[in-house]
Amino acid sequence: VAPSTLFVGGDSAGGGLTLALTLRLRDAGSPLPAALVLLSPWVEITGSGESVRSAQDDILNATVITNAASRTPMRFVQT
Repeated sequence: VAPSTLFVGGDSAGGGLTLALTLRLRDAGSPLPAALVLLSPWVEITGSGESVRSAQDDILNATVITNAASRTPMRFVQT
């Protein structure tokens, strides 16, 4: 199947993985899919953004996000 006829998509962490895959393909000089679908992608896994640091949420806060990020295979995306 030609990559130009495919789309790749994901929701949440899957959206982040979709983006990571596409960046890896691009960096390797490989053909890219025709389109990406990113639904609420988790792309900023450092927990350093202002919206995370200032969150007043007992369930989803900077500590929870950074703990989850330390366990995700998406670590290679960090710069």
